[in-house]
Formats: sequence, C-alpha cells, structure tokens
Amino acid sequence: MDRANKRARAKKLEVMMAFQSNLPAHSQSALAAIVQRCKTHEIPECSSSKEQRNARLHLLQQSHGGGLGPLLREGSLAMMDGSSRTIWFTSMLVLLCNMYRECPSFTALLQRRHAQKPSTAERPWSLQLYTDEVVPGNVLGRADRKFWTIYGTIMEFDNHAQRENHGFHEQLWFTLCTVRSSIIMQADGGIAQVMAMILESIFCNVMIHLPHGGLLLKHPMGPQEDIRLHMTWNSMICDGAAHKAVWSSKGDAGTKFCMLCANAIGHRPTLEQQQAMPEPLPDDELFIDTSCTTYRQLRLVSDHEVLASYARLAAKHGTCTKKEFTKWEQACGITFSKKALLTNEALLERSLLRPCTTFCHDYMHGVFQGTAVVVLHHFLQDVSEHLDVWQFLHGYIEHFIFPGAWKMTHLKVLFDEKRAIKGKNAQKFSCMASECAAIYGPIRQFVHSVLEPRNICPEACRAFLAMASFVDQVHEGVQHQATTRASLLDAAEQAISTFKTWGPCGLIRKWHWTLHLPDTLHRYGYLPSCFAAERKHKTISTHATKLQKTMQFELHLMQAIVPDELQALKEPNLFPAAIHFMKAKKAKPMELKTMADFLSQKPTEAHVASAARLPHGAQIHSQDVVVYSMDRQTWEVGQVLFHADVFNTQVSLVHAWDMLESHPKHRVAVYHPSGRHGFIPVQAIMFAVVFTKPEHGPAKVLMPYSMYS
Repeated sequence: MDRANKRARAKKLEVMMAFQSNLPAHSQSALAAIVQRCKTHEIPECSSSKEQRNARLHLLQQSHGGGLGPLLREGSLAMMDGSSRTIWFTSMLVLLCNMYRECPSFTALLQRRHAQKPSTAERPWSLQLYTDEVVPGNVLGRADRKFWTIYGTIMEFDNHAQRENHGFHEQLWFTLCTVRSSIIMQADGGIAQVMAMILESIFCNVMIHLPHGGLLLKHPMGPQEDIRLHMTWNSMICDGAAHKAVWSSKGDAGTKFCMLCANAIGHRPTLEQQQAMPEPLPDDELFIDTSCTTYRQLRLVSDHEVLASYARLAAKHGTCTKKEFTKWEQACGITFSKKALLTNEALLERSLLRPCTTFCHDYMHGVFQGTAVVVLHHFLQDVSEHLDVWQFLHGYIEHFIFPGAWKMTHLKVLFDEKRAIKGKNAQKFSCMASECAAIYGPIRQFVHSVLEPRNICPEACRAFLAMASFVDQVHEGVQHQATTRASLLDAAEQAISTFKTWGPCGLIRKWHWTLHLPDTLHRYGYLPSCFAAERKHKTISTHATKLQKTMQFELHLMQAIVPDELQALKEPNLFPAAIHFMKAKKAKPMELKTMADFLSQKPTEAHVASAARLPHGAQIHSQDVVVYSMDRQTWEVGQVLFHADVFNTQVSLVHAWDMLESHPKHRVAVYHPSGRHGFIPVQAIMFAVVFTKPEHGPAKVLMPYSMYS
C-alpha cells in the first residue's frame, strides 16, 4: 500500500513539473492560486493578451454612468508654459453607483454601515483622499515611470478601510488618478491642480448636488434597497511632502512650517547648538523648532485665516518684484500658484475648502518613520558606549514571539552591523513602520530588566520610555479604543519634554506634528493612518512595471487598474460582519476525536481553521497567546491551539494560562500554563499579545496599553 501511495505521489509531482516548466516566468504562489481558481471557477475560452485587454475595456464600457458620464473621465491639465496635457481619472460617483449595483460584498458593507450610521444632508459621510508618489520597477534605477497616485475611500467604512492589521482593507481604497511625476513637475500648481479637478468632478457635478441632494445608489433588487448617499470631503491624509504639494505650502522649507499654527516658526540651529550635537543632522532635517513644545503654546489658526492668507498673497501677486514676492511666500509658508487647490473658485463657492479641518496627520510617517526611530537611534548610540547593544539585541529579540498576523519572525536582522551603520548615517533607526511598532515593546523590557538596574544611561532610558508610552497609545491604544485625547496629549508632551531635556540633538519638525495628533483623534474618533494605502502601492506599482504602452501611460495604466479593482470587489464575503475562518477545511477523524474530549457529545463533522478574523478586523492564528473575556469584565490569557466550527458554533480550543505576577509599571505580566484546555467562543477573544516563553518555567506577556491603562 505504501509503495502504491509513493508511486501515485511521484506521478503527481511529475505532472506538476511538466505543467509548470513550459509556462512563462511566475511565482510558486501565483501558479498555486491559478490552479486553485481553475478548480472552483469556469475556465475562460479566450486568454490572449489582446482578449484580456478587451475584457477590461468591455467592463469599463459596461460601467458607464449614463447622465453621470463614463467611469474613466478625461481632464485637461494646465502646464506652466501655457500648454495643456490630457490626464485620466476615475469618476467616483460612477464608481460608487457601479459597486453598489454589481459588487455584492461592497453592497452588503455599505448597507450595513448605512443602517448603523445613516448619511443625511446634516450629517453626511466623509470622503478621505490620499496621495503619494510611487516608483515602479527598480527604485535604484532611472525613475522614468515614477508617478503620483490619488486614492479615495469613505471613512464610515470604519475599521474595514482603516485598521492596519486587516488583510482586505486595500480594496476599499479606490484609485482615482495616476499621473507621471515628470508631468506634475511641469503642471501649474502640481498635484494640487489634479486634486482640485477630482474634487470638482465629485462635488461640482451638474447632475448631483453633494452633500445636500445626495447620490442615489440604485440596487438591482428594486427601489426598496436603494440608498441615497450624502457625502462631503472631510480628510486629506498623506505624508509631509505630499501635504506640502496638495496645499501648496512651504512645509519644512518654510519659516512658518505648520499650516495649522500661526506661531510655529522654524530656524536653523546656531553654531553653538551644532557644536553641542554629538553628530550633525541630515540636511533635510536641519530646521528645528523650539518655540512651541506644549499644546498650550500653540496659536491654532482657523480655516478662514488660512484662506484669507492665500487670498492676500494672491492679491499681492504681480504688484511687487519677484524677490519681494518670494519673501512674502516664505513668511506666509505658501508657494503661490493660480491653479492651486485653495484658489479653486468652484470649490470655494461650495465651502468645500476647509484646509485646517481637512488636514489629517499620519502617525505612520510622523511617529514610526519620524520621532520614534530618531529616539531609538540616539538611545542605542548612548547605550552602545557602555555595552555591545546591537549584538545583544540581535539575540534578545529572538526570545519574543509575536502574533502570527504580524509576520515579525525576521526582526533580529534590524540589529545587524549593516543596519547600525545605515542608521548612524541617517541619524535614525533603519526599519519599516510596522517593524518599529513591533520592537518598541521588547526593547522597553530590555530597558527595565537590563539598563535600569545598572543605572546605564538614565536620561536616554527616560526619553525612550516616554516615547514607548506614546507609541502604545498611538497604535495599540487607538486600535483598542483605550486612548483618549487627554491621555494622548499628555504622552506627546512628556515624550517631547524628556527628549528635549536629554538633548542628543535638536527637535526635528515631526516632533511638532505629535502635538496635533490628539485633535485628530478627537475629530475622527480614531487616528487614520497610511498603512493600507502604502501597501496598495505594491499592486499599482506591479501594473505600472508591466505596462508596455508608454505613449499614453496614464490612460493605459488606469485602464489596467480600475477594471481589476472593480472585478476584485465582485468576490463574495470580502467584508464579513461576523467572525470569519480563513481557509477553513473539514475536520479529520483525529481532530474530531480531540474535540470530543472537550464537548458533551462527539461531533460527526466540523470545520477547523488555523486562523480567524474577528469582526473588528484582528486576525488570531493558532499558537497565538490571546486576551479573552467570557463576561466582558474579567480578562484572561491563554494560547490558541485551533479554531473550529462545530454544532453551528464558532469556538477556539485554548490552553488557559494562570497569572503569577503583574507589573503594570513595566508593562509586563508573568503567566504559567495551567494545563487546563477547553473551548471558548471565538467572539470572546479580544486581541493577541507578544510574549516570551522558555522551554521550562513561566512566560512573560507584554501588556498592551488597554491592559495597563
């Protein structure tokens, strides 16, 4: 029997090898997905490159919005030399109508959210826009295809669009436009002119009056399922460079670098300050600000004041010399253009331009690629004078086990010698934003267990711990709805104060942005981030890299992206409202026998899964240590073995852990596996945690902000 099985397996492997060897270059996961798709879906009769292109164009033609116009619209971009260029962008109104009519998953999500929070003329839903530059292909090569892209989403989609730990959120960010950077550089007003064009197409449409009249989304089942969607522009989120381009502000290059404050003035460090710095700052971060380090010191400006400032600058244009006008621009913190977003008369007439209200800081860039990595770099530099901290942390970080959804098994490479040199040259720790969020907890334990008992670098430790507390609130605290405006502001000011007292270098501009995050939290109820939009770049970049027709780059790129996004949303159950088992499979006899030991009766069939997605978006994998509550009052900790759908109930088999010690001040608790196993409802699980577990003895669980706050 074994010999027959071996022959059968050998035959399968030979067939697979013969099949894949004659195919064009592809990844193993791509081939696996294609074969699996062929097993569950109809195989298309036509498959040539031309027919694939025709299929995309056919979908675009079918998606015509009637009186609203085509899905892909043509626009004219005014150039600085007086000429014009044609660009292409997505009509979001037509896109929403098509998705509601043709995409069941999107329809169910919108109906569910609209029932929970109806959009009205008085309380319209919020459109959020994002823009950034994308470099397809080799980022170190010639950036011939480098382009600006604009995405849009609706903030009421809530955690499905915004939460960083979701696997499906990218599909709720819709690609509205792509334009090559070489064209944007020559356009009057740059990307701001494109942004104005897109906003006009949404809110200045002669057929629809948003937000008051609303957009009627028709359902194929009849008028009883129709929804009238009221929407306004309420958020512009992007990194600092993109904000500078959108609002035509000077940004970090301006004397008045913050558009939201009247008294945030930047200046270069004095010679004495430069000599006091252990190492010089990079050229792009030489500007520092020391005039406003607490929220009370800020002189916040209003939307009206910003618009009035731009109007005064517009009136000044042409009435003085170029040199004098440049000084006015520098003082106002504005780069003037007649095609700038804030000069668009159609949007001004509809009171849609509210720069201060709409301006949304992104903590992914501001903290995890800004202040947090700066603090971490200087902290490690100070500690390295007393011990070989890089080599120590290289091994130390391996003892920590992260939730499976985080995919952080590689973190020790962040402490390689090459990374240390790279960080020293850049004056900040070299890592990705998600990696920065993951390593702060373990390094805090290193501070409490190794450095503090030996009184090594006390000021550096205090500054790092203050930033760690701020990171906790910004990331985990907001996700678990434990952070408040007051607590976040206190943590931000404490982080600035301790770093300033320590004084390893001057305060870069991103320290100032942290003072505005509490207002962002208060305005939206959470902190929007760019995690999902940044990951979406990978898909868009792949399309741009493979594109062969470069004569009309923008048109062909949009013709490739938009149909794919629309078709992807036609997949069923993309945005489940309840618990969703990922890649569930039928339980084997041995698994059924294991379940019977913990149930009152033996199941005859069940489905099991190694990963489950909770309603709020978090993924829980087998072997994750989780915090759960059976009564929503008492929190317990245990390790998940697997998830099961048995007797029409979704449960998780958990090995319960008993608490031995709790040290909230150090953000750690000590647990011991109890030996008790049992099923708990999956909905009782709250979140997964980071932990260390030696082969013998108790385990240490790093307490997230919601556990110790």
